[in-house]
Amino acid sequence: MSDSRLKRLTNLDCILQAEECRHLARGALSSKHRIMMNHIAETWERIATDIESRAKRPFPRLVTSS
Repeated sequence: MSDSRLKRLTNLDCILQAEECRHLARGALSSKHRIMMNHIAETWERIATDIESRAKRPFPRLVTSS
């Protein structure tokens, strides 16, 4: 894949991935799966925070229900 087709990962991309993981965790059939999906969501949230901290200006945050 050429560099011109690569998409830069953004703070918003990570937040959306985290929300999808939280959604999957709520529907998980086992507590192990729920815990795993919540951990993955936390990882996406940490990546989003890191991307935001490296940016010159902060990105908008989504308002989500927990």
